[in-house]
Amino acid sequence: MTQFVLAADQANPQPPTSGRLAHDIRNILTGVSLHLEKLQRLAGPEGSNAAAAAFALIFKGSDLLNEAGQPSRPVRRSSFEIVAAIRQIVALLGPIAPEGFAMSVRANRPHMVYGNPQEVFRILYNLAHNAVSVARRTRRMYRLDFTVARRATMLAIRISDDGPGLPHEVRQRLFTGQAGRFSTSGNGFGLAIARELAERNGGTLELAAATSGTTFVLELAAFAIGDARQAAGP
Repeated sequence: MTQFVLAADQANPQPPTSGRLAHDIRNILTGVSLHLEKLQRLAGPEGSNAAAAAFALIFKGSDLLNEAGQPSRPVRRSSFEIVAAIRQIVALLGPIAPEGFAMSVRANRPHMVYGNPQEVFRILYNLAHNAVSVARRTRRMYRLDFTVARRATMLAIRISDDGPGLPHEVRQRLFTGQAGRFSTSGNGFGLAIARELAERNGGTLELAAATSGTTFVLELAAFAIGDARQAAGP
């Protein structure tokens, strides 16, 4: 049985409004986790997999709440393996994808990038979650493909779907916070946040030209052992 505990902030006995709100959200998430534990015991293999994915997402949400409670903390960057992170996102969203919807990860080898792992996860999760949500809502999308390839000092991650594509007027305001139902959150903010996070991590997020469907390209600084040795010098 999965054990789930949300860390409480005990440093400030009378936290500000944002801290009190975060405390209440943690309590709600803890209650959800207890319901999931029971469902995990009662469900078969598919239900157990879905519950495990839900637990993982709750942990991610808890980490974000902890970060939100420390707005002045500088962004911490490190090298990490991006293909594994993408595969984790595919595993988390697989249980809620509609029947017949497939996700694939195309990478010729593991790839290291330099950035904040939590923020990069948020970018990729937002994009993938948006595609799965559209597939569930419209039943007009059947594939989502991640393609990872190095370009000189950058690593390019293409996120492509086979859906109906985006109208021209939506493309014009896609990253402005006014994308409406085509955004990751439904209120237009998801893609704007994703681009902001990409730029905070020294990368870019763009909508690429595509003959069909929709393709986003996320570029991040590539990192390899050879890069580190060269930077360090003799």
